[in-house]
Amino acid sequence: MSIIPAGNALHVLCVTLLCCAIFTFTSVAAQPLGGRVDKPVPAQVIEGKPEAPAKVDVQPVAKDDEIRRRIANILKTTGWFGEPQVRVQEGIVFLKGTTEDDDSKQWAEALAKNTEGVVAVVNQIEVVLLDFGHFAKRFRGR
Repeated sequence: MSIIPAGNALHVLCVTLLCCAIFTFTSVAAQPLGGRVDKPVPAQVIEGKPEAPAKVDVQPVAKDDEIRRRIANILKTTGWFGEPQVRVQEGIVFLKGTTEDDDSKQWAEALAKNTEGVVAVVNQIEVVLLDFGHFAKRFRGR
């Protein structure tokens, strides 16, 4: 003999299956598409003050190595930088090297910021003034 009458047992079974289906679909819908997990994007730091990037793409448009190669080739081609070094990690560009004036340093930063796929730039290029005494000695033959 059953505790639940036959008509009610079918009703209880249908309600149970419906609840299981709802819980299954809502938990699946809450998962990221394609099993992709979003990574946090660090903020830009300009003169010691954190500043969030204006735009961050979900899927990087350009790969880090492509970004590095493009920026490094442009910096070398200008001839404005001594030993330019470019490193890119997760879309963040790290610039190193030397230049003779602050305008060139700012130009390099703007170049990197405007490159597709870049989310932030850390500009460590040093402005180094030329030592004209060195050239004067060579000119006089000393």
